[in-house]
Amino acid sequence: MDELLRSPRCVSAMHEILDVRQPNISQHLSILKNSGIVASDQDGSYRCYYLRRPGLVKAVLESLNREWPEADIEDVRGKFKRALKKRLNKLGI
Repeated sequence: MDELLRSPRCVSAMHEILDVRQPNISQHLSILKNSGIVASDQDGSYRCYYLRRPGLVKAVLESLNREWPEADIEDVRGKFKRALKKRLNKLGI
C-alpha cells in the first residue's frame, strides 16, 4: 500500500522493491482490486495498479500506525469500523 501511495506500480516493479514473489504480489493485488481499493491498467504485457482512493487509504494507514492509549482502543475500533462502513456504503462497496 505504501508503494501504491507513492505512484502506480506494475507487479514487476513491486517485486523488485519488496523482494516478494510476483505470484504473491499478484494475489494480494487481486484481492485489493476485488475489494475496490485498487484498480489497474494494462500496458502491453504489464498490468499496473493504482489506488482508487489514495486519501482514504492514507488515512486508514495513518490511523493503524498511530499509538493509542489502551483505554481508548475499543472506542477507537468502534468509531473506525463505523466510519469505514459509512464510507464504503457511500462508495457503493
